[in-house]
Amino acid sequence: MVPVLVWKAGTPLGLALFLLAGFTDLADGYLARRFGWGSQLGSYLDPIADKLMMSSLFVVLAYSGIIPWWLVGIVLGRDLAILLGGLILMHFTRLRIFPPTVAGKLSTFVQIVTVGCAMAGFSNEYFWYPTAALAFGSAAQYCWLRVRELPTRTHLDVD
Repeated sequence: MVPVLVWKAGTPLGLALFLLAGFTDLADGYLARRFGWGSQLGSYLDPIADKLMMSSLFVVLAYSGIIPWWLVGIVLGRDLAILLGGLILMHFTRLRIFPPTVAGKLSTFVQIVTVGCAMAGFSNEYFWYPTAALAFGSAAQYCWLRVRELPTRTHLDVD
């Protein structure tokens, strides 16, 4: 649905598709948890699809002049920093599980509200600054938590 959302962003159809995507994502997650229908593949693909949709919409909305580019940089920078940090930790340590934080979930929720409101024609700094602050704050918390989990030795240490 991402290509169609990108094509129709800023239109009533785009907003309807965005809301439909959100509803189906919630329903899918609920059903997977409720009935044990989750899979390892789904646990990887679902967040990738969500990030692809949100990142694409942030870029399209900025390109259209609806939201500022600095906000896109902060939101995408947060995701990139978390991704690179996770890859580095996986390479140099035995850490493999990186659970989401409350701040991260709140940041994602506010990003969704910001994009939804922008697509509906309600976009201003009252949305942008909290979105940026939560992106920064959740990234800082995530980094702090991961650093606390670091073992005293990595698999690269020699005796």
